[in-house]
Amino acid sequence: MLNKVTLIGYTGKPVEQKSTSGGTAVARVSVATSKHVKKNDEWQSVTQWHECVLFGKPTESEYITSIAKGTQVFVEGELQHRKYQKMIGKEKVEWPVTEIVVSSLKKLGKAEKTEAGE
Repeated sequence: MLNKVTLIGYTGKPVEQKSTSGGTAVARVSVATSKHVKKNDEWQSVTQWHECVLFGKPTESEYITSIAKGTQVFVEGELQHRKYQKMIGKEKVEWPVTEIVVSSLKKLGKAEKTEAGE
């Protein structure tokens, strides 16, 4: 069996770092990939957002924390499906989450072009 994801895309925001209640370091980043599709004789860009998560020592490096919004990245990892639970008032609510558990995250040399020049 094989569960492997490979993406090249752009970060939507800087890497977010936290720790679990058990003290494990966790970093999260959203990565956007785009493709062009033809609809009614016009080409349109379709963007998909991928939630990526890193655990442990790699999340604490300066390399990971230096990844800014709009950075082109190469991501390798595996797909994970789980349920997120939260108490809302007295009711426990849960919803499905799909994310990529990252084994390798590398910055590429290309920066995303934005209208504001950011």
